[in-house]
Amino acid sequence: MHALIIATKFPNTIQPWLANSTAQVVKHGGEVTIFSMSQGDANYSSVVDEFHLTQATEYLNFEGKNKLFAIANNFLNPVNTLKSLRGLFTAPHYFSKHKSLASNLMGALVLAPHFIKRDIDIIHSHFEITGHILLPVIRAQKKPFVITFHGLPPPGVSTIPAIMRSEYIDTADIILVNTEFAKKQYMSLGAPAEKITIIPQGIVTSDFAFSAKPKPADAPVELLTVGRFHADKGQQYVLQALPKLIELGYNLHYTLVGAGPERANLENLVAELNLQKHVTLHTSISEQQLKDIYSRAHIFVFPSLTDKTGFHEETQGVAIQEAQASGLIVIATKTGGIPECVEDGKSAFLIEDRNSAAMADKIQWIIDNPQQWNEWQHSARQYVETHFDIDVIGGRLMQLYADTITQYQKKHQG
Repeated sequence: MHALIIATKFPNTIQPWLANSTAQVVKHGGEVTIFSMSQGDANYSSVVDEFHLTQATEYLNFEGKNKLFAIANNFLNPVNTLKSLRGLFTAPHYFSKHKSLASNLMGALVLAPHFIKRDIDIIHSHFEITGHILLPVIRAQKKPFVITFHGLPPPGVSTIPAIMRSEYIDTADIILVNTEFAKKQYMSLGAPAEKITIIPQGIVTSDFAFSAKPKPADAPVELLTVGRFHADKGQQYVLQALPKLIELGYNLHYTLVGAGPERANLENLVAELNLQKHVTLHTSISEQQLKDIYSRAHIFVFPSLTDKTGFHEETQGVAIQEAQASGLIVIATKTGGIPECVEDGKSAFLIEDRNSAAMADKIQWIIDNPQQWNEWQHSARQYVETHFDIDVIGGRLMQLYADTITQYQKKHQG
């Protein structure tokens, strides 16, 4: 099986699930080609090198001078270009309804060097905007097309116009989402229920060393949050919970790992609450550094917020599974798809969002019940191994690929 994977940026430090799922194709004896719109990060998951994924990646940066360079490349090999353009223009519904003729012609010239008829069995796009840009290539391949919807972007991050989303969804044969919440969200945007299959994002559980750490006797209880520094992530409510606990005599340290526009506001809040000795923020750390931080922490806090506008909410929260695999006790909010991904009261604990008092109470309760830690930690690891291990998820994905290819062939042979 040869899968063409469509990505916005590959490899991407904050999207290890993309490398993990792509590597599953190779692990199951298949081949991958990755189309990425931009160069990847210098720090990335070790699975990228293990399965030679950078060597399988073609970078399609079509912005500014790169677009002109891509068009100029057509004149270096006019025969291949003519073949490519013929393939693009004979693809069903090539011309986008919302673009002018000139825009469509420009797009065809930019894409032509990358349209060499490939021995592709299935195409999988993980990003709406990038996938829509490449629809001419995708349609010209005349192969089954799978898309994954990872949830709507947070405020301030570009999203795709409704007319483009409709084209993208109409082209797809199968739509993957990670939770029932994400399914309902995409259906509200026009995705038909009959096309949607739920497969969660998986993690390489074996990459996260499990440690059932006891409550420390003379050192701080280490709290941890991993996630973007955006207002919707809710880290401010954890910070606001800390002064009460510290005043009660609890020895705590809180580490935040992430990047984003809210970092300065979080730092200001730390200073305002006089928490400089109790809080550390990290940005741009390596995969190994993140695993080391997981290994030192005791309680993982995931305080994502319910979006009052209905625009963006957490659909899964992969960092929760990473933390549980590492032996951390999880406190998370009842937002988006998070409640579907944990066992509340057994291997994780859910609270209402935007409630620093509830956060403080739950942290205090966990610290005050150290005799339960071992049971919670082992239950969490087992739950992740059963439901989110990448080999479990990868097996389901490969079966879906095989079934989709078979159904597509039957449909088009008939």
